[in-house]
Amino acid sequence: MDWGKLADSAKRFLSSEVTAQTTGDRRTREGAEREAYDARHDVGQAIVDEATYRTLEGVLPQPLADMVTASRPEVRAAAADARRRADLAGQPVAQLRIEITGEDPGSGTFMVPCELRWPEDGDTELSIVLEAPDPLPVGRRGVRQVCVQVPEYRGPGRYDLGAYLRRPDVEWEPLEFCVCRGDDSGESDLYWYPTEVGVVDVTEHGLSYDLPVASAGGEGRVRCAIDWSPVSQPSPETADAAGQ
Repeated sequence: MDWGKLADSAKRFLSSEVTAQTTGDRRTREGAEREAYDARHDVGQAIVDEATYRTLEGVLPQPLADMVTASRPEVRAAAADARRRADLAGQPVAQLRIEITGEDPGSGTFMVPCELRWPEDGDTELSIVLEAPDPLPVGRRGVRQVCVQVPEYRGPGRYDLGAYLRRPDVEWEPLEFCVCRGDDSGESDLYWYPTEVGVVDVTEHGLSYDLPVASAGGEGRVRCAIDWSPVSQPSPETADAAGQ
C-alpha cells in the first residue's frame, strides 16, 4: 500500500470537503464535491474490507484516521444525504401536479423544493428542477426529482420541442428532461421518448406538459404541471413537510 499516496488523497479529500461545505456558490460546491468524490475513490482503492478500515483507523495519526473513517461508504452516504437535505430545506417550494401512466402508474399534488433558473449569461434555456427530500408517493417506486428544460426560451407561450429538435442546427439534447423515480437505481427513471412529439406550455406562473416517456422497464406518459407562483422560502414546518 502506498502510504504517501493515501495521505495525499486524504488531504485532497479534506480540502475539497471543506470547500464544499463552506462555499455559497453552487457550481463551486459541485466541483468540490466531485473532487472529494475522486479523492475518496483513491482512498477506497487502498481500503478493501472492514479489517483494513479498522487497521488503518488504529495505526494512522488521528487526522488521517478521521479521513479513513470519512471514506467509509455508509459515512459518505449519510453525509451526502445530510448536505442534500440541508440544501433542499433552504430552497423555495413550488406546487407539482403529476400523473404517470404505464408500468408503474400514480399521481398526486405536492409542494416540492425547486430550483428555477432563467436564461442568463448567454444561456438560452429555462430550467427547473424539483427535488423532494424523500420520494413522493407516486406509484410503487415514488418520484424523487422532476427536471424540465425549455431551450431558446423567449417568455410565456407554447414551445414545440419536437419540432425544435428536428431543426438541423440544434445541438440541444433533452437528457435532463426526465422524472427520476425513488429507487435510485436509474433503471426506472422516465425520459421523454419518442422525442418526435413534445409540447411544453409556459405561463407567467408555471408550465405544463403531457409527454410520452420511456424507461428500462417500459413506456408510458407523464402529465405534469408546475406552478412556481407560490414559490417562497419555506418555514421549517414546510421544509419538513415537503415530499410527504
